[in-house]
Amino acid sequence: MFCARDGVADRISDVTAAGKIGGGDALELIRFHEQALSLILHQQLENMRDGVRSSSRVDMRVLSRRERKALMRELSYLCEITRDIRSLIS
Repeated sequence: MFCARDGVADRISDVTAAGKIGGGDALELIRFHEQALSLILHQQLENMRDGVRSSSRVDMRVLSRRERKALMRELSYLCEITRDIRSLIS
């Protein structure tokens, strides 16, 4: 059954409300999720135009050096938050 509160932002808000992560971390997670989805969707549109099978992979060569560095920083931050949340849960 579909629930209107099934989105990632809603789940992150629930975790924040439960006191598992801070509001700043929650906003960063939501922002990163939106950015990741945008990169994936743009890549899928490119794949469709080129007749290539769509996937969730993003061709990093299409990103500028600055974009790649920012993405790597954000992925590192995501790993850190994920590790912290897992340690709180276990």
